[in-house]
Amino acid sequence: MKKEIFALALLILIFAVSMINAWYLGSLADEITVLVEDSAYLASAGQWDQALNQAKAAADLWRSHDPYTHIVLRHSDIEAMTDDFYELLEHISSKDPGAAESSASLVAEHIESISEMERLRPGSIF
Repeated sequence: MKKEIFALALLILIFAVSMINAWYLGSLADEITVLVEDSAYLASAGQWDQALNQAKAAADLWRSHDPYTHIVLRHSDIEAMTDDFYELLEHISSKDPGAAESSASLVAEHIESISEMERLRPGSIF
């Protein structure tokens, strides 16, 4: 009977940690998306310095979570997100509003996709 209780407790713990992980990653994704969308808006308005600051803040926020992301995410997703951020910074630095908006959309879509993959659904369990 002790083994069954231990197994059940372990399953509950795994479920709880998975829920916390999904919530935390969703929160991080929301913060990054807001910064990236602000950056795209500022770039389209021709406010390049502010757009660059917002994009850098988003990239810094992503990098500041390296200890977490390198444990819970696939390395290919981490590398792709980092590449997306550098592409966004490049387009804003070159003052290309169309490319900056496109890159911002790519970053926002990618981080949302990563967050969505971490959410618990019946399909991800069974």
